[in-house]
Amino acid sequence: MVLSEATRDPFYPDASAPTGKPAKPAAQPTPQALAPANIDPPPPQAPPMTHRVLGRFAGPDGARLLFVQDGQQAVVAAPGVELSSGYRIEAITATEIRLRHPLLMPTVSLPLPAEAAP
Repeated sequence: MVLSEATRDPFYPDASAPTGKPAKPAAQPTPQALAPANIDPPPPQAPPMTHRVLGRFAGPDGARLLFVQDGQQAVVAAPGVELSSGYRIEAITATEIRLRHPLLMPTVSLPLPAEAAP
């Protein structure tokens, strides 16, 4: 029994008959061709705000100190103090602590309980 040459590939029904020559790989598209046109990247996002007010304490000289939780440690809150997450304390008022992250335009505030007000 003599078999004739195949007229189609059973694994690729739409392909033409095999020619015995290896097929050339398709040209890989350039990264510019893959990138969608005119789409702006998303704006940068600040890390989640996980800080909280721990309370206030009187220092040895009688000055009131306000403490904020920064990860596993307590930090004395004062304007200009930078926390480990990148947030910086902008201001402390009688009702809130205002924080700002370099990636954010508006400030974020931590409300102060009445007993923790400086």
